[in-house]
Amino acid sequence: MRHLLSALISSAKAGGNRQSNLDPEIRNMGQRLPDDQMQLYRRVDEVLFYIWDPIGISRRDWPKDEYQSYLPRVFTMLLEQAEPEKIQDYLIQIEAEYMGLGRKFGIKKRTRNLVSLLCSLRNSILLESGENVKWGSGVEYQK
Repeated sequence: MRHLLSALISSAKAGGNRQSNLDPEIRNMGQRLPDDQMQLYRRVDEVLFYIWDPIGISRRDWPKDEYQSYLPRVFTMLLEQAEPEKIQDYLIQIEAEYMGLGRKFGIKKRTRNLVSLLCSLRNSILLESGENVKWGSGVEYQK
């Protein structure tokens, strides 16, 4: 997981991203996101598609926008520094109930690890920009 986190953080710092339809969606929110938040938005999209990927489409030739309907809420929860358990519950609800996949063995642990990765990305990207962020424990850090 650390290697994956390092790769995503390096990609974020380099400004790399996969092609998607994110910019039009963000413009539809009524305002343009600051660069650091846009960077986080793109990274969350990548994590949802390549890592969370509950239906296993990232290894196939499938549209890269499959999970983008869940992206704004996960992104907002991260920005608002929601408790990691709330983000975890939301993702489990989507996977188990909305997608109809049920509560498979290991879903809580896998999703907890995913949320930990998302919070680490948030903290890394926003700390780079100089914003105050709270880690999952609620402790506030400044750059």
